[in-house]
Amino acid sequence: MGDLSLDWGSDLGASPSGDFAVASGELLSRQRVVRRLLNNKRLVLDDGEILSADYLYDSEFGESLGRRIGSDVGPQSLAEVVAFVREGLQGEDTVDQTQPPTVILTRVAGGLHLKISYIYAATGARITLPSLVFA
Repeated sequence: MGDLSLDWGSDLGASPSGDFAVASGELLSRQRVVRRLLNNKRLVLDDGEILSADYLYDSEFGESLGRRIGSDVGPQSLAEVVAFVREGLQGEDTVDQTQPPTVILTRVAGGLHLKISYIYAATGARITLPSLVFA
């Protein structure tokens, strides 16, 4: 079975018959990229505390971008976050690996604005994700 249609920031999709819609194509690619970036993987802190993974079936899945919210982000850290996102996109087979994604991270009042676009491997179309704002 495929993934349910749940685009970032919206409700579950419905099929014409009223069933849950299944994502495919570009929508599935967008969902997978956002899920990979925002899911937190299992992390063991220096003091031994364990932060559990968001994805129960694979504790190493995800790039843990959400855990960076609230951390100090100086100029060097901005570049690190951009590199971190680009590295995360390399884990998705729906992202064309021959063309680097565009990742723009800028400061906004009270936080950061992240804009990501990449080339969809199946068709060569450019996909732009909804902006993510971290406060």
